[in-house]
Amino acid sequence: MKEIVTNIIKSIDKYFEGNYLPVVVFVVSLLAMFWLMKKKKESKEVVLYSIILTVVILCPITAKIIMFGIGKSVYWRMFWLYPAVPVVAVILTHMIQKIANKYARFAVVCLCCIVIALCGNSAIARDEFSRATNFEKVPEYVVAVCDMINEDAKEQGIENKKLATCADFLMYVRQYDGTLQMENSRENIRGYDDREYANLVFRCICGSEPVDYDAFAWLLREEKCSYVVLNLEFQEEMSDALLDRGFTPVGYYDKFIVYRDGLLNAKENIEKNETVVKFSKEKSGYLIGQYSSLTGDQASFYTITDAQNHLILIDGGWDGDAEYVRKVIEYFGGKVDAWIITHPHFDHVRAFNKLLASADCPQIDAIYASEFDYDTYKEEAKKWDHFEDFENFIAVTKDRDNLYYLHEGDEIDLFGLKVDVYHDYTSKDGGDAANDGSLVFEISGNEQSMLFCADTGEAQSETIIENYGEKLSADYLQLGHHGNGGLNEKFYRMVSPKVAFFDAPEWLMNPEQGTNYTTPENIALMEELGAKIYSFDSAPNFVVLK
Repeated sequence: MKEIVTNIIKSIDKYFEGNYLPVVVFVVSLLAMFWLMKKKKESKEVVLYSIILTVVILCPITAKIIMFGIGKSVYWRMFWLYPAVPVVAVILTHMIQKIANKYARFAVVCLCCIVIALCGNSAIARDEFSRATNFEKVPEYVVAVCDMINEDAKEQGIENKKLATCADFLMYVRQYDGTLQMENSRENIRGYDDREYANLVFRCICGSEPVDYDAFAWLLREEKCSYVVLNLEFQEEMSDALLDRGFTPVGYYDKFIVYRDGLLNAKENIEKNETVVKFSKEKSGYLIGQYSSLTGDQASFYTITDAQNHLILIDGGWDGDAEYVRKVIEYFGGKVDAWIITHPHFDHVRAFNKLLASADCPQIDAIYASEFDYDTYKEEAKKWDHFEDFENFIAVTKDRDNLYYLHEGDEIDLFGLKVDVYHDYTSKDGGDAANDGSLVFEISGNEQSMLFCADTGEAQSETIIENYGEKLSADYLQLGHHGNGGLNEKFYRMVSPKVAFFDAPEWLMNPEQGTNYTTPENIALMEELGAKIYSFDSAPNFVVLK
């Protein structure tokens, strides 16, 4: 019995939150109704009902029965049955009607409003509520994320803005922006949605069971979900998994991250490029393409094709770029005639490794690489080199008889293109094991050439200059190490290109103050030399080598 009484007191405290003025106002109004309106049958019934309800709620025996029926935690909801609002409204209206003086009546009305206001607590005083900051009265993160998606869709030319979202975001989206289509709905949360795929997507994003991320990525693309919104507080693993499967990070806000399907418009962005259109008509020279990484990070991925549809690939980027690389290969005919891997760093070789390990790997006629000695490189490699990427490269190529190693001084012909190798791992002069072991090579057409420097750094500059200085001049240049560091100023001045390719996203092209990135210095140097600059911001970028 003592426990029941304690629960009754706790429920009263929980409901009124220490403010018992509403109780006083209600009781006083009830007494006034009984005294002033006692001739009315309805008044007596309301008073009697309130008394009986009080006895039922406060009596330990009936209280125990109620608690057993609806639960101790929600027992306080019984107080909702009190007719407090109509009783107070009726008695105040009755009393005000009896005041003849309009000024006195106005004063009493104001006094009543003040008393009523004091009876309650402000909604925004509670932790679960906050003052609205926008016209739609939705959380600020909804506004920020929706605006982010709309801005990105406009930049990417995406008309079908369909979202797959986490539960705490989807509740408000359509309230703010009706142009955004939703894969998930409130019915998914309630369990009433009869759409099989929508339910599967919702269970993947919001469920607690392990997710088959390959199947999940397929499902998102099957449902044509342009964007995915995740709550990183709960879905950090899924965020990494989407990144590895070709979904591009658009941006962050608070605890939310937005991804775009990186394969959207992949082919369209190539075929609508003016240089590609012109090359397709003229069928003259070699079309060279630079592609950005779907991961939003620095990477290296180039294609070279000719009028006979030969296709040469250089590197490929991260594992998250693998499906993008596959799409590009499909666009150019579905077969790779030659694939050059400059060095076994993650942002250059992982897409290659992933595709070769896949069951439906595209046909590759020849693979060219810098010859890294396993034992020496393993001893030299630092943690940031991720030696396992080299081991994976060895694993996926070990049974192939079409792997050829290039060395400094080699000259080969690739479908009419002359390839001169100026540097490789075996000729490096100390320096950074993986980066400085990169292939440096020049491809030459009939009139023009392009120099690829991969990730080769400053320590190799003088050696290459000494051995090949007179040959270094080129029309097109891929800067060493994405334009951040790389070879020295003397080297680049000798090249003096017309077009300079930086394999770098916007954050690396224009780094925040206080960072050690040297990309801006190399940009300034290229501008001084009069070179046109291409980066990931405008990718895919194309030039024609004559």
